Amino acid sequence: CRLHMWDTRNTIKPIFTSKRHEMGVCSIQVHPTLRHIVASGSYDEVLCLWDKRQMSKPIKDLRLGGGVWRVKWHTRHADWVATACMHNGFAVADCQLNTGAPAEVVCSYKGHDSLAYGIDWCWLEREAWQGSDHDTALLATCSFYDHS
Repeated sequence: CRLHMWDTRNTIKPIFTSKRHEMGVCSIQVHPTLRHIVASGSYDEVLCLWDKRQMSKPIKDLRLGGGVWRVKWHTRHADWVATACMHNGFAVADCQLNTGAPAEVVCSYKGHDSLAYGIDWCWLEREAWQGSDHDTALLATCSFYDHS
């Protein structure tokens, strides 16, 4: 139930340990452009956002339900993170990193009949998306035991 941060130059002991998550940590991802921001997901159903410069507590957290099995930052919308939440489908959270506002779910999908295990962003450029005047992001999801 611990989140550890390691310096690969010295692997004898972690440089940081947190017991914030109440169950096992399943996924960790560093933000693609804000290298000091890290998202973590856990069986405790909470997405935590951390600032590596001050790791005493998460800067934000969001209860998503179902166990947060995967986290994946959006590469163009800096505040969005996609999540696969085992028993609660998939969700995209707006983390509102530059504000004091809480993180919130902006969309979700619960169409799989099984455990939500994987999620990633897929891109369609302007030319491929008819009728749209902006680049569009799609999400690919996968589940476990779902044979449909």
